[in-house]
Amino acid sequence: MVVYADQALPEHMTMENQETYLPKYKLLIADDHAVLRKTLALWVSNLYPEMQILEAENGLETLHKCNHQAIDLILLDLKLPDMNGYQVVRRIKETFPQIHIYIMSMYEGESYLREALLAGANGFFSKNTMDEELPLILGRFLESMES
Repeated sequence: MVVYADQALPEHMTMENQETYLPKYKLLIADDHAVLRKTLALWVSNLYPEMQILEAENGLETLHKCNHQAIDLILLDLKLPDMNGYQVVRRIKETFPQIHIYIMSMYEGESYLREALLAGANGFFSKNTMDEELPLILGRFLESMES
């Protein structure tokens, strides 16, 4: 079940059941491709119902949502239309160093990981291996939040 920040819970849930479905963490998916954002949102919400999913299609929208929402985790595309992921990470970490940020890209290689870490990201993963890497990233994130 996908629960977006601006949506109410489904009507069939009773008041007793609503607490079970309230997300504990906010995940922002920032990518300029809507299909990828929606697919990731659906996939993550099915695996991790404790995550509330928000979306952004560019760097400025990502920054705006960070300034107006208590974001816990960001999956951030490296190539956004208005700025690159490294620039977005630097700006977010200046104000919100506690937000976990992982840059994702179609590109692969240690140089991308190195640049992501230098910018302040928690990590980098390739969209080509997302099905393997993302569950590990999300699992580690949840463990760190609950310890």
